[in-house]
Amino acid sequence: MVFPARLIVGTLLLVFIALGLLYSAVTPLFEAPDAYSHFAVIEHIARTGQRPPTANAKAQAWKQMAFHAPLYYYTSAVLISGLDASDFLSTHPRNPHRQIGNAGADDNQNFAAHAGDTWQGAGLAVHLVRFYSLFLGVLTCLGTYWLARGLAPGTPWLAALAVLLLIVHPQFVFLNGVVTNDVMVTACSTLSLALTVHIVRYGLTWRRVGVLGILVGCASLAKASGLSVVPIAGLGVLWTAYHHHLTWRKTAVYVVLMGVLWAIIAGWWYAENWITYGDPFGTQHIVEVTGERVGSVDIEADVRALFYSYWGLFGWFTIMAPQWFYTWAQMLLAISGIGIALSLWRAWRQRTFKADDLALVGLMIVAVTILLVSWWTFNQRVLASQGRLLFPAVGIIASGIAWGLLSLIRAFRHIHYGKFIGYGVAGGLLAGMGLATITFPFTVIAPTFDPGEQIPVAEWTPLSDAISVNFREPWNDTACLTLWIAPPPVQASATVLDLDLVWETHCPLTGFWSEFVHIVPGDDTAEGYEAAAIIAQYDSMPLQGNLPLPAFKPGHVVQETVQIDLPATFAAVDVFRISIGLYDATGTFIRMVTDSPTDNHVELVIHVSSR
Repeated sequence: MVFPARLIVGTLLLVFIALGLLYSAVTPLFEAPDAYSHFAVIEHIARTGQRPPTANAKAQAWKQMAFHAPLYYYTSAVLISGLDASDFLSTHPRNPHRQIGNAGADDNQNFAAHAGDTWQGAGLAVHLVRFYSLFLGVLTCLGTYWLARGLAPGTPWLAALAVLLLIVHPQFVFLNGVVTNDVMVTACSTLSLALTVHIVRYGLTWRRVGVLGILVGCASLAKASGLSVVPIAGLGVLWTAYHHHLTWRKTAVYVVLMGVLWAIIAGWWYAENWITYGDPFGTQHIVEVTGERVGSVDIEADVRALFYSYWGLFGWFTIMAPQWFYTWAQMLLAISGIGIALSLWRAWRQRTFKADDLALVGLMIVAVTILLVSWWTFNQRVLASQGRLLFPAVGIIASGIAWGLLSLIRAFRHIHYGKFIGYGVAGGLLAGMGLATITFPFTVIAPTFDPGEQIPVAEWTPLSDAISVNFREPWNDTACLTLWIAPPPVQASATVLDLDLVWETHCPLTGFWSEFVHIVPGDDTAEGYEAAAIIAQYDSMPLQGNLPLPAFKPGHVVQETVQIDLPATFAAVDVFRISIGLYDATGTFIRMVTDSPTDNHVELVIHVSSR
């Protein structure tokens, strides 16, 4: 009879694919860490057949990714080689007001401006690469299954549980639905670790060593962090040779075979870096492009950010999960840790340790330690508190948590109703994680990028006291946009100004314009006030960055409320002006033209109420 865990794992993989597609569908293009730069490398290789130049990389779309190991980029470029994706810079320009890395931001959480993610050109190319990322995620799940089976061959349910833990891991699912080289290094590293465990368990053969050499080579060529599996594979081979009493000659041949395959696949890359930069990893250049870390290291903040982003921090590190989720993840780790401690205590008392078991546990601990040390070393130079950097060990971590939960269930069996308590605790923890993973696309990610509603003009009526001003793009003789605005009531005690704006679209717009709202004391409406006179301002693309003007539909209106924080000095202001306009924040800073007396902005004079 075939153990049903395999059938369960097959079902879990289908669930993972469905969840990955869901996360990919609700996450707009490029709204993931470095996705824009990753795709820029892929597009350049697909178009030219060459890696992008590293000269002046900081000013290019690919930035520090030009110095990264290229396997993910090469293989992704093959997928889109027949497509013209060169328009992604113009169809999805970077949001000039983006607040990437600011998980507390209330607006402009989008990295790019989205005028509609199509399935043509660059849009289709990005979606194809995302599907490829999801395929690599499936390989990671399979690798985790084989890894856990090798770690505990007598407990096949542990392997199924380890895969389940990946599927109820929101950040893992999210990352495998976007464009990032982390998915490839994670897949190759997990498969390398799984085969290393298999070799320790069942011995060395030419085929196993050959495949292992290929896998560690692919992991190393996927990203520099993939090098972490090289010493683990080497130690695994040496331990197995020693444990099985192989001759030193045969052991040396095995090691040489693995080394030669690694050198053929990945060695050239590190040799090229060494010759070109004097550094096999190109770390200094990556640091220069990314930006050297300034100030002292806050260990507590860095570890907290690492924990949050390992479990669930979406978008470009702009969208946090609800706080209860992080508490739930902490509970999962704590309870699993108790189970691991109980299992180790029981094994020590019963003297059930075996040499292979100890060797494998040691290898897994070393693998995680290497990643942690590498992360911490890099984090001293660049702000890199990013949980995805630990994903090459995600299979080990999932297997460890699964081991802890199963050990806890076994421990509870010795007490009255213990079986129900153990299964209840483990099941409850997994159910909570599963609920989070299923609902976050709808409750956390999609609302953040919601472009809002566009109302047909026939279904909308302007306020009776609203004024209207027409805007036209400088290269267009027709005013395609009308701003409707009513003077807001303001009290002297106000700390926030709520300004209701309504944009009516008459014809298509092509520029990715940004709104500006300036608060200036006094009632002098003369054009050309000094910037120093501005006491408060707001700059953004419409709808908090989520709806650029090219996405406006002719014959519709867009309503939004702009909130502007007022300084303490505002209490002394009796009358002030609100200046509103549209400008190009991507570099030219030209303004749209209006039919108002001020030519390129609207002026409202507001008298402050003392009540």
